[in-house]
Amino acid sequence: MHKDNQPNRQAQKKRIATALRRSVTSRIALVGAIALAGSSFLLAGGSTASASTSAKTPVCTDTFDFNAGNGQQAYSWDFAANWSNGVPVKSDFACILANLAQPVTIANGAAQDILGVESTNAAGLHFINGGLVATSMTETSSIVNLIGGIQAELGVNAGVTARLSGTNITGGNGIALSGPGTVVVTAGSKAGGLFGTSNDLMLTNKGTLTGAGLSMAQCGGELVNQGAMNLTTTGDWGPSCDTTVSTPFVNDGRLHISGAATQIGMSSFAAWTNNGTVSIGNTDELNLYSALRFTNAGTISAGRGAFIQLGSSPTLTPSSVFETTVGTSPKIGTTSYAPNGTFADSTSVNLANSTLTIVTAPGFKPKVGQSFQIVHAGTLFTHNEVTGTFGSVNGKCIPGDSPNGYQVNYPNPEVEPIVTLTVNSPAPMC
Repeated sequence: MHKDNQPNRQAQKKRIATALRRSVTSRIALVGAIALAGSSFLLAGGSTASASTSAKTPVCTDTFDFNAGNGQQAYSWDFAANWSNGVPVKSDFACILANLAQPVTIANGAAQDILGVESTNAAGLHFINGGLVATSMTETSSIVNLIGGIQAELGVNAGVTARLSGTNITGGNGIALSGPGTVVVTAGSKAGGLFGTSNDLMLTNKGTLTGAGLSMAQCGGELVNQGAMNLTTTGDWGPSCDTTVSTPFVNDGRLHISGAATQIGMSSFAAWTNNGTVSIGNTDELNLYSALRFTNAGTISAGRGAFIQLGSSPTLTPSSVFETTVGTSPKIGTTSYAPNGTFADSTSVNLANSTLTIVTAPGFKPKVGQSFQIVHAGTLFTHNEVTGTFGSVNGKCIPGDSPNGYQVNYPNPEVEPIVTLTVNSPAPMC
């Protein structure tokens, strides 16, 4: 993020934090300015146990009846004449079943309790100022193209499910998804941007969430990525509450950080498990910090000049893969970065049984004897241990430069704990 944008970002985060603090105990806020980023994503809150197991087809007790004769009020949720049974109340399941030329707008000033809502209007449902709280545990709410506004909120009480879909889900000036129920943004839908969560909201991403920045303020609950998440702006992404409250993050899909020297911190998740792929673009950084419990059972990929801090003594399973790209040193302005991806640990790391994959950048032919640092344990002030060896190494041969290849050098316990690659000629098996 450019420095001249930082004040606006900080102000925006303060507004999010303020909105989160307003959430009552029975609601969980997912707050932010969600900007359309041409991506599809699905957020599913709640575990199987917390979601309703007896959902049924909603029965509309109040249906939106568009009448152009109502003039400027023709698209207003809050205008009684637009409804078959007046403005929906807490005993109604409201339905907007027609495709209209404009979004239906809600400006009731505060989130209103109703049984639920089904809105199939492709133009959207726009929470200008206010919103809805769904309370029915047996009827699933659904909204096509939810649009946020000022202090907008879509609430889902415990055991309640709401599904969001469409290609224009956008936050406007801010939207809060509150719980502790289930929120699903269906696969194939398009959205992305800055958001925050709090308390026990359970989220699962099964599509592709792309955001200029994601700022969470979640306490408890769980975040699960089963699709793709793309982070593109420097910032700390994780719970901002007391870290003694367990908030795990599980990546079963793909998490990608990209941009010019983008730095993403995940300082406060109680635990972080990667079963999928985490990829860090050239010159970008992911810092999991020392207090976080990190387990890797998938692939961690680092581009040229990328840096990944794995936390403290990460757990590496036999399916754990480290992938580093080797090439020319990237440069941004006057700053030069390492010619390869680097993995670091703040204490000690045991590489036993994990796999190393070396990706040589297209057209790059390193010189014989050239060395690349790929793993380091410790901090600037302490040096700890790198133990064990990679169970297997892929990509040892340099494409188009036979018989040259890479040799993996493991540290002597008496010296600095660094694993390096050295270019040899001829290299075994090349």
